[in-house]
Amino acid sequence: ASDVYKRQLYKTGLLYIKLENANQALAYYNLVIEIEKNNPTFIEGRGDIYSLLNEKANALKDYELALKLNPDNLSLKNKKDK
Repeated sequence: ASDVYKRQLYKTGLLYIKLENANQALAYYNLVIEIEKNNPTFIEGRGDIYSLLNEKANALKDYELALKLNPDNLSLKNKKDK
């Protein structure tokens, strides 16, 4: 998939977060992660959505994976430790 398509999926997911529609945002994040499985930004974003949905175990799983892919991300370390 093209970078433009991936970016559009990601931005649409962000828009749904702003519109407070976490379930729809999650659907878009899942789509973009299917295309680019090892992008820590996308995975962290999905973790944030899981956190909004009170799905703490899924959020932690995504935060841990994103941190493994990007170990220098300090804000991600803080999210994981909460």
